[in-house]
Amino acid sequence: RSTLFPYTTLFRSGSCTSVLEDTFILEEIGPWAPHLRSPLRISKKPKYHFVDPSIPAALLRLTPGKLLGDFETFGFLFESLCMRDLLVYAQSQDGDVYFYRDRDDLEVDAIIEAADGAWAGIEVKIGHNQAEKAAANLLRLSDKIRRAGGRPPAFLLVLEGLGDYAYRRTDGVYVALWEVPGITDVDMRSLIVDRSYRVAKGDSLWIIARRLYGEGSSWTVLAKFNDLRNPSKLRIGQALSLPLGDEKLEPGH
Repeated sequence: RSTLFPYTTLFRSGSCTSVLEDTFILEEIGPWAPHLRSPLRISKKPKYHFVDPSIPAALLRLTPGKLLGDFETFGFLFESLCMRDLLVYAQSQDGDVYFYRDRDDLEVDAIIEAADGAWAGIEVKIGHNQAEKAAANLLRLSDKIRRAGGRPPAFLLVLEGLGDYAYRRTDGVYVALWEVPGITDVDMRSLIVDRSYRVAKGDSLWIIARRLYGEGSSWTVLAKFNDLRNPSKLRIGQALSLPLGDEKLEPGH
């Protein structure tokens, strides 16, 4: 019998989650409830991450190619990976890791809180094109906490998987890269470092754009980015450069 039933079913079953926590498969992340003069309407339900994201990756038989075609799953595994490391680093400094979600639909992936009450907000995003929205979320949270009488954050950080460099934005939010030391897989390294895709049998620009970006109409971006004179003629093994960093996917431009 398959064990790959929906995550929602898994998480709604208290007995299942308890067993998975006891066997160190799932890690419960509690909601952050800061001490404020004016209490916020904060969700009290926990959320769960895999202790080791390689477990669901193995069960789903994921490969670099499959992840390229499913950025939602890629992002989920990446967030679990980052949360695992944040928990390790925070706990070594006597800190705790939470997440934030309130009744106004504001959610922040991770809150690190030190023993003295100092806190930092972190948003985890797989691609740099999500950094603007992530920074806006963090600033919105900071403003809410300030208006409710709480202390300002020690820092606000967008932690991303695909980008060029770390920097501090003009609004004070930091953007940093999560790096995997010792990457040896050629396909994954080409995605993260070289930003390239090799054309396979049956590929067209439309198919590649839909697989990578969810929108087949973004093929025009790939054509322009690679200066393709005849986009309909692709060679098997041909390397295409991918605009996965600061470049915006705007079909027709």
